[in-house]
Amino acid sequence: MPVQVMTRDDNAAAVYIRNPPDVPGLAYRIFEAITDGGADVDMILQTAAYNRKADIVFTVQREAADRTEEILRNLLAEHKETAIVVERNCTRLCVTGDGLNGRAGSAAELFRCLWDTGIRLYGVTTSDVKMTLLVGEDDGDRAADAIVERLFFGE
Repeated sequence: MPVQVMTRDDNAAAVYIRNPPDVPGLAYRIFEAITDGGADVDMILQTAAYNRKADIVFTVQREAADRTEEILRNLLAEHKETAIVVERNCTRLCVTGDGLNGRAGSAAELFRCLWDTGIRLYGVTTSDVKMTLLVGEDDGDRAADAIVERLFFGE
């Protein structure tokens, strides 16, 4: 897999909004409130809608996790079926390379690399030239080492 760069952020917290209400403009209201609260949102994921429901997952800096959780609990307080879960100790790994675009098996190869080392993947986003992976902080070193060994050195 032609990979040029891997970056790492050990200061990430994952925020999961499970079963959010089906309300137009909800994503706007959520992310505006979090931004107004001083957090920098990154790595936004949304599940495919099922029965008009789609979970939302995103990362913020670890030091913004408590404030982000408080904002969301206040914003979504009337929606008792909505759960907010915050995983405060995450590592984000971003693998970048022109060779990711149009190369069948890139994601599978990266996932296999983590599976071979017993690392649980919390989330992933992809684009033409990068894949960003979210793992537990305790697995950050092993994940980074495995990716470097496999993808940079072809082992």
